[in-house]
Amino acid sequence: QPTRSYYSSSSATTPMATESQRQAIRISNLRTQLVQQQSRRIPTEDTEFELATLLLLTQRKEDTLEAARLLRHVLATQRGKYERDCLYFLAQAHYALAEYQKALDFISRLLQREPDNHQAIELRRRILDQRQTGQWSYSHLLPNDMTRLNQGL
Repeated sequence: QPTRSYYSSSSATTPMATESQRQAIRISNLRTQLVQQQSRRIPTEDTEFELATLLLLTQRKEDTLEAARLLRHVLATQRGKYERDCLYFLAQAHYALAEYQKALDFISRLLQREPDNHQAIELRRRILDQRQTGQWSYSHLLPNDMTRLNQGL
């Protein structure tokens, strides 16, 4: 497989795109792909799931809201394929939005299915802690939470 280059074809001196720039390009491409799939009535769940996980990484409120909407749609239409991941990421999204009860509802659903899921247990503990203190920022997500988002959990 050929190696991808992030250099502009017009100039070999253009620096490589930063990770956030590559992420923004991928998000834009996925949004375009989603619109095209919807116009052709092609199932969109795979694209929606990938887009949602990338949107969560931006740590912007409007992107987190969009990610939650997309994940709810995927959960409603593809229960078996993405259910576990959607429940976890929906809990993370609502946690990020300081919607602790919604976050607890989603993480509880995951823990009913997988009571020994250590990631879900840890996220539940953090949700409960933050719900009590009322202080939250994206820095409360553990670094490996962001890694899991990058890797699709």
